[in-house]
Amino acid sequence: GEAEIEEGRHVLEVASHVCQHPDGTQRPPHCAPLLFGSQAGRGGAGWVLRRAGSDDELIRGFGRVSDWVQRSLSEYTAVVCGIEDCLAAGVKELEVHVTGGGGTMIVNQLGSEIAPGAGRHTRNPAAPFRGFVRRVQDLAMEFDSLIVRRREEVDEQALHLAECGSGLLRPANDEPEGAVVAPCAALDGVDRVSSNTD
Repeated sequence: GEAEIEEGRHVLEVASHVCQHPDGTQRPPHCAPLLFGSQAGRGGAGWVLRRAGSDDELIRGFGRVSDWVQRSLSEYTAVVCGIEDCLAAGVKELEVHVTGGGGTMIVNQLGSEIAPGAGRHTRNPAAPFRGFVRRVQDLAMEFDSLIVRRREEVDEQALHLAECGSGLLRPANDEPEGAVVAPCAALDGVDRVSSNTD
């Protein structure tokens, strides 16, 4: 059955994972290290929603981002897909937790209005990230409160789901089948797998 989303503050944990192709597939020429980073590979995004102060999962989702993607794009995809799922479920007060270097970049690109504690605000993000920044800003207006914070430790369940998305792990029997989630600029029509949990 579907979990009922109660009023109050909720926390969305997001994670990303990129794995190298197990068959040794070489990087295509258009995925240059300068644009895609040295660790580009098959990317997965995962997200878990909990009521603040609780370990109970209300929503979880994951998906394959792309066969060739950098981790920060996978992290942004998890942020946007997770926020969209929370909005659709009726969440009004949301705190999003991001981690790692990608999380620092996300917080700095969003600025202190959405991400309190942001360091140096990146006013003109690189082209691959502009659509994500705009989408998060647009989604923020739909909530009573939406805050993005960077944490040091990644949420284990969100990382597990991201690893399922990248293909490193197979989903457990109680998890939905994975789908491709496209890291396109506007994120229109993103196909992902998510479920409300009991």
